[in-house]
Amino acid sequence: MLTGEQVRAAIAGLRWSQAVLAERSGVPPRTVQRVADADGLPATQAPTLAALRKAFEEGGAVFVERDGVSGVMVPPSPRAEKAPRQSKAAAQ
Repeated sequence: MLTGEQVRAAIAGLRWSQAVLAERSGVPPRTVQRVADADGLPATQAPTLAALRKAFEEGGAVFVERDGVSGVMVPPSPRAEKAPRQSKAAAQ
């Protein structure tokens, strides 16, 4: 199953908005909001939760359960390569 806490964690970890999740999962935005706002298991039909989970997994999230504790892991986000900083002396 998918909990509201896992949904919030996956959204944050993937750096998605609820709108992005709605688009990628095909779940209406208001439903995404209700699921994300839930504490524990949301009062939502199983196919809806499956669509959300599938979208997250396609985005790279991995859902885990160990010793009765559920969680979500997300891959590190790729960082844009930064240009080297120029010292103040070199800039003048």
